Amino acid sequence: MTMKLFIAIQLLLFNTCHTAYGHMQLANPFPVRSPLNKENTNKDYSYTSPLRADGSDYPCKGYHKDPFKPTAQYKAGQEYSIEIAGGATHGGGSCQISLSYDSGKTFKAIKSFIGSCPLSKQYKFTIPSNAPSGNALLAWTWFNRLGNREMYMNCAHVTISGSNGNPAGNSKAALSGQAALHGLPNIFLANINQAPQCKTDHSKEVIFPFPGEFVEYGSGAKGAADKGYACASKFEAPEPAPPSLLPSQPPSPSCSRAASKTPPAAPPATCVCPPITASSPSAAPTTLPLPKTTARSGTRVCRRRTTSKSSPLSLFPTMLPFPASSSNSTSCTPGDIKCDSDDSFFLCSGPVLGYIKIGPMQGKFRCFNNSIQVTESTANNSTTTSAYD
Repeated sequence: MTMKLFIAIQLLLFNTCHTAYGHMQLANPFPVRSPLNKENTNKDYSYTSPLRADGSDYPCKGYHKDPFKPTAQYKAGQEYSIEIAGGATHGGGSCQISLSYDSGKTFKAIKSFIGSCPLSKQYKFTIPSNAPSGNALLAWTWFNRLGNREMYMNCAHVTISGSNGNPAGNSKAALSGQAALHGLPNIFLANINQAPQCKTDHSKEVIFPFPGEFVEYGSGAKGAADKGYACASKFEAPEPAPPSLLPSQPPSPSCSRAASKTPPAAPPATCVCPPITASSPSAAPTTLPLPKTTARSGTRVCRRRTTSKSSPLSLFPTMLPFPASSSNSTSCTPGDIKCDSDDSFFLCSGPVLGYIKIGPMQGKFRCFNNSIQVTESTANNSTTTSAYD
């Protein structure tokens, strides 16, 4: 073997190893076309490369539509770990683990790691307890702290057994799976020419705007939300599951006034007020006055919510129990309000019980001068104060 041939072989081996192991990649479960998986016949030896800046290979480096070959089996509600291989951690950063039941159209974050990721080689996560049976993509995404502003994404085919314990086919899972995960946040996207056109900041840990319920913090992750990136448009908050996807509930009793001064033998069932829709959208919230309900012992009173497309608010909790406690039973007119020093208020129930204490105020609502007041910013950034007495 000549010296030139020896050097050429060494350079080839170095470049191959550097490409496969120099940066970071998902090693367990094996992602689609992983060079680490001996079973793969179609391997991507540049797997540690980030996604393209133009977003043309998002998601999953463009492999999300490959034939489904699961490399892991999970059960809903159980804890598992992913493993990361490589040596170039770029000073860490922030990562997310997400699931997609619709072949990569949407990814829902099930665990966020803010700061110092992937300085460790192993990260724990839990499959959501409501995840249905089916085939899914499990994605690991990473935003490096140092180096070029990039996004890394590896995706693995996984099979999930839900509450029935039996994996289902793709067609069923595509509907029920994404529906079950509807309330989870979408994964954070940046540096790949995708909406909302975010760019991460150099040498800063990305603090995800909506990390989800399960978050693990590392060093450098302290600070206000939205730190470490800037976006051209607003990052959308996760939406709650629509009523048609929620578990069925028995009919709620209608809201009514107490028929008698005599307290009932047992507390009445919780009542829920029906939703109110605004007749026309406006910049400022459309508010509804506080009902002048005559309260009796044991009665539950429903508080309606404001109806605003831009900034929905709530006057009070949906349901407030009566009575929480009562002040001096002085003569008063039913429905009168009296402010308390701890920013809660009393509501007059009549001459028998007098004032009954209601829980503390919430949000931007305050009790002042014996009336309920709210301060809210309108579309032109002016401040308005409304009173409900």
